[in-house]
Amino acid sequence: MVKRLDLIAEHYKLVVDAMRVRETEDLVEDLAQESADYHCSLGLQVVSGLSNELENLSHSLVKTKEFLDTDMRSLEDESKFRDTLTNFIQHTEQKIT
Repeated sequence: MVKRLDLIAEHYKLVVDAMRVRETEDLVEDLAQESADYHCSLGLQVVSGLSNELENLSHSLVKTKEFLDTDMRSLEDESKFRDTLTNFIQHTEQKIT
């Protein structure tokens, strides 16, 4: 009778351990899914904002070109600032097109 109780207790312990492992596996799986969903959502937010960012950049480039053509025109042609700004605009336009 004692052996049988020991076997039942051992079986019960194995069942409880198996349930704990399964609960842990479920928890890890749930966390992984939540993490994947979170990162997917975050990625979609970033990608959806890229259009606005490019539009803002394009608008800024147009404004900077206007500034170069009007306010900066009065500076000497050899102005380092003007040259640097012109090169920056050209480089940026090449990168975004």
